[in-house]
Amino acid sequence: MTSYSVLAVGDVGPYRESEPEKLFESCAPTLDAADLVFCHLDTPYSDRGSPGVSRGTPRRGPVQALGALKSAGFDVVSFASNHGMDWGVEPFLDTLEALRRHHLVIGAGHDLDDAREPAIVELPDGTKVGFLGYCSIIMARLSGYVADIGKPGVVPLRAWTHYEPIVQHKDYTPGMPARTITMAFPEDVEAMQQDIERLRAQVDVVIVSQHCGVTLIRAHVAMYQRQIAHAAIDAGADAVIQHHAHILRGVDAYRGKPIFYGLGDFGYEAGLSTAGTDLQPGRREFKESEELYGNLREPGTGGYVGPDERRNTMAAKFTIGQGVVQRVSYLPAKLDENMQASVYGQHDAIGKEVKEYIEEISREVGLDTEFTWYGDEVVVALR
Repeated sequence: MTSYSVLAVGDVGPYRESEPEKLFESCAPTLDAADLVFCHLDTPYSDRGSPGVSRGTPRRGPVQALGALKSAGFDVVSFASNHGMDWGVEPFLDTLEALRRHHLVIGAGHDLDDAREPAIVELPDGTKVGFLGYCSIIMARLSGYVADIGKPGVVPLRAWTHYEPIVQHKDYTPGMPARTITMAFPEDVEAMQQDIERLRAQVDVVIVSQHCGVTLIRAHVAMYQRQIAHAAIDAGADAVIQHHAHILRGVDAYRGKPIFYGLGDFGYEAGLSTAGTDLQPGRREFKESEELYGNLREPGTGGYVGPDERRNTMAAKFTIGQGVVQRVSYLPAKLDENMQASVYGQHDAIGKEVKEYIEEISREVGLDTEFTWYGDEVVVALR
């Protein structure tokens, strides 16, 4: 039976002005071998605009850098990014138009209806694969990033955050350590499910992309991440892929469908430096972030920002044929000092290391998923 491969990677953010095609050269054979490739773009690209309401890490890449995605052969790109309007509406729209010249774009648009449009790709055997994209990282000061009637932006999948004392019988004591409760907006979940149901009637396979999660903290899966992933599958999705945390998360199966709770980074040069952000040595924000994440680098020293385990990453793989997902797996990968990904197999020490890491972080959050090697890919048991 003929089958086709769909690869999905997490956050990408090329920043190089010269030879952008080299960003993905280490993993080019892997990307070239796939029939369909997805990524999430976390950065706008333009020479227009000015920093807006995004405090801390406003992103805007050089226009030339966007060519890295075309050279790498990405077919479907999510632009449901919490950085999309960091420099205003003009760079957001510039990026959207530049992307649409070479890629199918999900999760962002000129208005809400446009942003909700799916990407549909037909494989050579006639199987149709549909993608939808959403963003959860848009609360408070980023609420202006949400698409609406006549307004550009991203498709919202918002969540509330609530804190309560971790020891319930001591809730009368001021200052008790708290646990974090997160709940998705019902109206956003309902709208997503309606999107999925409409798409389900048009395609054979539905893949839902959700930009969500907590950045750079080991293993952690927020409560709402599970809620929105389960809701997508309940509505008819065949797979859920999440990103934004800039670090790997565990992998789960729900009702026999895979959930990747965090795909990590895959060519994210925007995360190489704290330059141009509020994370400058001596500032309160730098100290707080260093205590939380560890291993922040001073501007100009090079290297990635964050804990060493940020360099572990993966490419989710869906083997599809005759209208169904036949196998779900992932390809272990590792980022170098320049945040460029290389893929490793079962006979490589790094490949084994990444597989063990994913097993560990899955167990740490209560997931009992089983993983087995199949050639140089790691198969996810779907139960």
